[in-house]
Amino acid sequence: MVAPGVISGRAGVEVLRRWMQLAMPLSAGRIDKAVFLGVPIDSRRSLVAWYLNANPALDETVHQEHWEFADVDFERGTIRGGYAQ
Repeated sequence: MVAPGVISGRAGVEVLRRWMQLAMPLSAGRIDKAVFLGVPIDSRRSLVAWYLNANPALDETVHQEHWEFADVDFERGTIRGGYAQ
């Protein structure tokens, strides 16, 4: 779990790189790009979720609830993210 704003912020690439190393230690170095969501638990915590497959129902929830997202390119060290509109 992380504070809201962490995964899409400046430090998001490194936070998510560490998260991948913990969640998937054998393949973390082999993943070049990934999309993550911050699923709100309460006003102070979000659960980091790796968004593996596009799903229209989940996409709708993400947009309606304005969940945080992070589209990360680990190889380049770049991130595109924020809160869904």
